[in-house]
Amino acid sequence: MSRSRVEAVIPARPHNMGSNGEFEEAVVISVARQVAQLLIARWEVPAEFELDQIQFSRLQKMKGDLIARLEWEDLSREALRAELLKNQVALQEWVVTVSDLEEKRVADVHLNFKLRLPPSLNRKGSHGDHSERN
Repeated sequence: MSRSRVEAVIPARPHNMGSNGEFEEAVVISVARQVAQLLIARWEVPAEFELDQIQFSRLQKMKGDLIARLEWEDLSREALRAELLKNQVALQEWVVTVSDLEEKRVADVHLNFKLRLPPSLNRKGSHGDHSERN
């Protein structure tokens, strides 16, 4: 089964680091969100984003750039679409793996999403509130 992935690098630059020389929590969360948003854009479904949990103790003490990577099964896209067509909403949890440039895993960022079917793909019709009549 083929896999796809998106990744983003978090450079070890002063603006990403706190005064103690550790990565800012908000920076790591932001990059994890951006990585996940790339996947959501590719799937063409809107999503409400919610951060579930993140392990920072080892992550923040890392020196050097970090890589945030999200992998997924290509087949899961169709499974997700089928679930959306059936239920209008799908709950997904993905794990963004954060590693250093030597590919050593430093942390997993758990992300929860509530995915909704875009109106253009919703074939069940609206509830009459915005329907167009010709």
